[in-house]
Amino acid sequence: DYYLNPRSMRRKDIKEADISEIRKEMEQNGINVKNYKVNTEKFRRYLKETKYPQDYIDGYNNFKKDCFIEKAMEHFIAEELLEFNGSDVYSDIAAANSPTADIVRKRYGCASYRIDQSYAPGINGSDIGADATDTKLPGGFCTKISLHCAYEEFENDNDVKLIPEMYRLLKPGGKAI
Repeated sequence: DYYLNPRSMRRKDIKEADISEIRKEMEQNGINVKNYKVNTEKFRRYLKETKYPQDYIDGYNNFKKDCFIEKAMEHFIAEELLEFNGSDVYSDIAAANSPTADIVRKRYGCASYRIDQSYAPGINGSDIGADATDTKLPGGFCTKISLHCAYEEFENDNDVKLIPEMYRLLKPGGKAI
């Protein structure tokens, strides 16, 4: 995890050449790469409208100064790219204590779930206790999936197992961020 590594291990110096090489390789493998720029005015509005729980804000800011803003921006970007509507079924994978599913439910009126192995097993309201690499949920369970700073937490080959499980969970035409 970036925040737990010693400062000497952190990678803040990604060069433009590295980014160009990564983009080129992704495109060569059939991945459609698009430029994205955060609309800061829309992000400010999002923060005002969303009303994150204070304990969530404090928890992140106590961990690292301004960490909450980074986390909220991840949620905002995912929300923009996923383009929610009221008929969606959304799953936040490796959600832990994230309010994202509740936020999406309130903002768009769609069914929203949090999936995390730390929850009691099975579907418990909007919380689903399951291994995200093998949820046991029916195929086509949801239309939208997101992970927020979670993919790197899937150790060993679990990152590789997660991708087909997300594909299985998504209805045809669904999106994952």
